[in-house]
Amino acid sequence: MLERWCKTRIETIRARALPVVGAEHLWASLRGALRLLRAVFLVVACLVTANLVLGQFPWTKPFSKRVFELVLDPLKTMWRGITDSLPNLAFLVVLFIVFRYLLRLINLVFESIEHRTLSWKGFDPEWAGPTFRIVRFLVVAFGLVIAYPYLPGSGSDAFKGVSLFIGVVFSLGSSESFRTSWRDIP
Repeated sequence: MLERWCKTRIETIRARALPVVGAEHLWASLRGALRLLRAVFLVVACLVTANLVLGQFPWTKPFSKRVFELVLDPLKTMWRGITDSLPNLAFLVVLFIVFRYLLRLINLVFESIEHRTLSWKGFDPEWAGPTFRIVRFLVVAFGLVIAYPYLPGSGSDAFKGVSLFIGVVFSLGSSESFRTSWRDIP
């Protein structure tokens, strides 16, 4: 019934021909939301039914009390994890904004040097582009070092293992490219 009502609404939208959102995309997202709502309803209905059925018999009564805990405990843990990491995420957002404007300022300085509106004694304007790329890499690396402890899960062993793996792969790749670049020199 809800689907029929939505289809008539979407047909009126299609008749108006909204250029921003196509009726098919709107219908697909609405259908996905309805499926999600139906799945949540079915899970809740199954949990309530299991709770009622298990609560009828004395030997399964302790299990009836645990039925909702099986679903709600992981949800509580995820919610607690999200709320506990909000201050760290706020710090990361502020850090990102600060470093973004810092990189823009550095880019502005090096572009001024490249266009000869700003000059440093002993610094050729042709060096501005490569030097900016090196400085940008160092600033981004410094920002990542500052941000690392504030990343959610950075203290876990899995995160440390993945970081170590990426570091090893990066160092092996860079050493291999260094070796092949020396072989290419005549």
